[in-house]
Amino acid sequence: MSDFTDWLDNEMESRGIPDRATLVRNANAKKHNLSEAVLSNIYAGRRNAGKNVCLAIAAGLGAKDEDVFRAAGLIGGKSELSDFQKRVIDLINNNLNNMTEERRQTCWRTSDAIRANPDTCTGCRANRPRTKGVCRYIR
Repeated sequence: MSDFTDWLDNEMESRGIPDRATLVRNANAKKHNLSEAVLSNIYAGRRNAGKNVCLAIAAGLGAKDEDVFRAAGLIGGKSELSDFQKRVIDLINNNLNNMTEERRQTCWRTSDAIRANPDTCTGCRANRPRTKGVCRYIR
């Protein structure tokens, strides 16, 4: 077994999901396509959990997508923020009271985007495609 399958077993147990078949039924009931064969291949080490499988597992568990992606190794941990990213988050959070509601919501989305994607966000001056001045990662 891998770290991911150990994590999955622990999550299923803590959420009262008795077996993989129940996890599959839960995921499929929420319009995600997951099969016991896919899970068997992951447990046997013949494949890794990709994005769609992680989304289905999150739906089946009733867990946050981010937690499943992190357990599968698809995204890093929250502790991987750079000093610059931490300063941006602190600046945004400290200045929210002096902003309009629209600007406050944009700042919350920016802060959440930096936390969720520490490897892709380098700040407002990054050379990224923008829509109406807003980074495409926070639309």
